[in-house]
Amino acid sequence: MSEKKIKTIIFILSIALIVILFLLIYSYRKNIKNYNDNFNNIENVDNENTNSENVSFTDNDEELYEYDPWDEDIPVEEENLELIKQTDLYSYFLMKQCVEKFYQSVQSCYNLLDEDAKNTLNINNNTIYNIYGNISNPIICIDEIYLESVKPTQNLYKVYYRIGGENVNTQNLALMVRVDLDAYNFSVYPYSYLSVNNYLKDNNPIILKNINSIEDNEYNRYDIGEIYTDNQAVILELFERLKIDLQIDLNHLYNSLDEEYKAQRFANTASFNEYINTNRDSILNDSISKFKVKQYSSIIQYYGITQTENHYIFNFNNIMDYTILLDNYTSELPQYKEMYNNSLPRVKGEYCLDRVINAINDKNYNFIYDKLSVTQKAEFNDLNAFANYLKNAFYEENSYKIEDYMTLSENNAYQYLIKITDKTGKQKSFRRYDIRIVLQDEENFILTIEQNIN
Repeated sequence: MSEKKIKTIIFILSIALIVILFLLIYSYRKNIKNYNDNFNNIENVDNENTNSENVSFTDNDEELYEYDPWDEDIPVEEENLELIKQTDLYSYFLMKQCVEKFYQSVQSCYNLLDEDAKNTLNINNNTIYNIYGNISNPIICIDEIYLESVKPTQNLYKVYYRIGGENVNTQNLALMVRVDLDAYNFSVYPYSYLSVNNYLKDNNPIILKNINSIEDNEYNRYDIGEIYTDNQAVILELFERLKIDLQIDLNHLYNSLDEEYKAQRFANTASFNEYINTNRDSILNDSISKFKVKQYSSIIQYYGITQTENHYIFNFNNIMDYTILLDNYTSELPQYKEMYNNSLPRVKGEYCLDRVINAINDKNYNFIYDKLSVTQKAEFNDLNAFANYLKNAFYEENSYKIEDYMTLSENNAYQYLIKITDKTGKQKSFRRYDIRIVLQDEENFILTIEQNIN
């Protein structure tokens, strides 16, 4: 082979090698970008305009269905009367507005009662307290809504809800709301009215004695301009419902957790209660600042990030039926699984590292303890001893930066030198740790944490 041909072959191979190196670097940077910027297209909450109409959807996103109460006239005859379960956003937010107005004050309660309810129950200004109750600043959460058309221009809603407050037991109640679609006003039939008329036992059709027009007063008008059904309204309401459960019904909150997530995150109800005791005030004082909506298989997922950078995921069937994840690291989320499986090994290691730091900040020591290598786990008597180690080794809230990394001889093993600083800025010191990640199957990994004193 001539010298010229040899040079040509070497030149071609050099070009090919450069192209391959370029593609590898590009692929690595793309994976890093996909991980670090996974929520770059997340929506910021518009605090000035609750009805944020600028929500963008990807090709896999789906608009939520809308409900038009004036869409169809149903002949109102006794054989056509039927209570139909409602899960649409319009019905929910309309009923929320009406029920909250009913419990706004004793005066609003009295003035919103339907005349038939007042007559049946002999309610006057002196006996209204029997209806209103003795809960100051009541907290209300709607669980089920049923609708019956009683006139061409009037709908009857049957609403099941929970109500509670400070230092009082939560009650499961029901009431009915008659809505005039033309006059934009409503009247209320309280729980006791449903009880004496046997309307509580089932959801059979309800035959009202008096369905005359509803007389206007200063309390009984509803405002459809305040009824928002966009994605921002949904994520804000889902987080509000989480806060309501936190205040009046912890059992409901616990039962609302995604089953797989619950099994991974909390060993039992005692560990859940410990989480609540630690985080209750911070959750109640927090608010959603960013969100994203995505369609996965048969569910819609609402992903919210709060002002304090905590992550909440709601797997949404409807506004009254959903499951919750209280963080984004305990369970492998669909979007992260896809990203993880398409990433280079080093990027997978960085994803695992990020999950570890998030768990430390969240005081989820059990998650980290379960990932420890056999050798390091043997250094601690139990989970409590390991938790005490982490509390002393790290700040209350931690920020981190990867300063260096190396690929270890062990298959799929990476060691990261990270610099830890106080996320709150109260302490100006820093600490360095060597974090060893050994990748396992299905997004799992083995972890070793050692302080770097060099």
